[in-house]
Amino acid sequence: MSSPTRQLLGADQEAWLFDGLARSSAHWKILAQQIVFVQFPQIWNQFGWDGYPTARGRLLEHVRSNNVDGMVVLSGDFHSSWASDITENPFDPSVYNPVTGEGTLAVEFVTPGVTSPLFSPADARRLEDEVRMNDPHIKWTNFSNRGYVVLDVTEERAQGAWFHFDRVDLATATETFARAFASRAGAQSLVAEAEPAQERADAPPLAPVRIEL
Repeated sequence: MSSPTRQLLGADQEAWLFDGLARSSAHWKILAQQIVFVQFPQIWNQFGWDGYPTARGRLLEHVRSNNVDGMVVLSGDFHSSWASDITENPFDPSVYNPVTGEGTLAVEFVTPGVTSPLFSPADARRLEDEVRMNDPHIKWTNFSNRGYVVLDVTEERAQGAWFHFDRVDLATATETFARAFASRAGAQSLVAEAEPAQERADAPPLAPVRIEL
């Protein structure tokens, strides 16, 4: 798994991404991709970027050396909720300070599955406890509930807000706000927020909903 030849993006796509990040003048750089980016050694995830550590290291080194700021990674495929600071080595205090957020190069919002679970209830609680104790760069996890995350971006901050369902087998399921975290312009690292962004009066209509049970 640690072979430097393992490549997730491929050489051409990696070069395209590096060039775009280095040249972009956008206030926020949003990298929407399919698998979990953050390091979490307590739960080995060879199907995420943990299975491609050299490739991830190249990307983060490029972000740091080119002073790319405002980078937000959107991920999924792990059927759980995550809010994380992204840094080259979250376990080295000379590289990352989990209290101040110094050393953070990007932030990551991981969306849960809408209906599909990943862990049993007992495993979910155990793993949440392990992450809380051992992975201070991971600011919040929820392995139990299903739902979705809403990304709200302004000039001042990029916020991820999670909403969870109490049931997934009923069209009348109750939806509740779970947590919100934001990266503020110029600060990069995540901070908790008490509530999600307010709905916008000029928001476009939602996609039509079709439910089949």
